Amino acid sequence: MAGFSFGQSEDREITNVNTKYNRKYVKSRKTLEGSFPNETHTTIRLLIQKELKTIIPDDSNILIQYEQSATNCIAYNDYGKRQPIVIKNIADSDKVRLAKFQTIPFWVYNANSFFAEHFENHPDYHLDSGYFKKNIFELNENCSAFFLLKSSGEFMIHYGEDYMTEVFNFLKR
Repeated sequence: MAGFSFGQSEDREITNVNTKYNRKYVKSRKTLEGSFPNETHTTIRLLIQKELKTIIPDDSNILIQYEQSATNCIAYNDYGKRQPIVIKNIADSDKVRLAKFQTIPFWVYNANSFFAEHFENHPDYHLDSGYFKKNIFELNENCSAFFLLKSSGEFMIHYGEDYMTEVFNFLKR
């Protein structure tokens, strides 16, 4: 599955985090779209279900929202101190809004995420075993990313925070 990514990068210690929405941050945002052949699409869905220990109906879209440490992270500032409240609100509102598009959201975090201690206490968040980092979210430029897999096989990977506009625009197509 790694063949559709931007290229592999290893986890590394982040020492200088850009917390501003500026030129550097905008340049770090990346999006990849495509479509998987039926057999590949089926395999990916099965692998995701196995990794998340769940069953996902064939007619449902899958949204994996991924959190990690990275060199660009707007939430890694004073706003980040409110993360426990923000995490709960995001999970609750996303579930409701995405249900209208037959999309099941999952939240996955890397153990080195800036907010791992908050995610580990939230029942909707899954600690990545390394599968998602290795196969989907290989870049370390942004602390937030998503992988959206439609039931049709179309997909989008996006690196960058505050991405729900991209999600809904893609789902409306």
